[in-house]
Amino acid sequence: MRTRVVWLMAALMIALAASAPGQAQQVTNLLTNGGFESGAIGPYGTYGTCTAEVVQQCVGAAVPEGPVEGKYCLHVTVPAAGANNWDMGMTDGSHTFQKGKKYTFACFIKVKSGTLQIRMKPERGADPWEGYNELVLTATDKWQEFYTTTAVMTADVTPASPTFHIGFATGDFWMDGIRLYEGDYVK
Repeated sequence: MRTRVVWLMAALMIALAASAPGQAQQVTNLLTNGGFESGAIGPYGTYGTCTAEVVQQCVGAAVPEGPVEGKYCLHVTVPAAGANNWDMGMTDGSHTFQKGKKYTFACFIKVKSGTLQIRMKPERGADPWEGYNELVLTATDKWQEFYTTTAVMTADVTPASPTFHIGFATGDFWMDGIRLYEGDYVK
């Protein structure tokens, strides 16, 4: 009888462990090439006087680290501050935010040295460039994930664009693991 109870308890423990939610939820990234693993920046594009290149190493970083995920990350150089912080940036206006859904826009960023401000702005990808819970972040010389989540959309937004405004100041930084997905933030 004791053996049966022990086996029953063991079976129940295994069943409970198997049915428990996992540590990390999987989300569907709506962005193509968010980790730059194609070796190219696309479908993102930059505007203004900044330059961007896909790299395998963070050359010259005060804190030597490789990409956060995979083999590649994006290195961005801002030669001088813009008259407005939105005068330089990176965007992909090929999305639609659907009525009744909310979206999380997340990415990893690190600067060459010091700190640098960047705006993450899930926005309408055309005039009037309406933002949906934008975030002005301060990146440091270590990889850190930043994110912002929109409110539930009250109407469809097309084109919609996960945008970075980077014209706050002169600087060098790296980005990796950019994600846009439905729902609340998932680590």
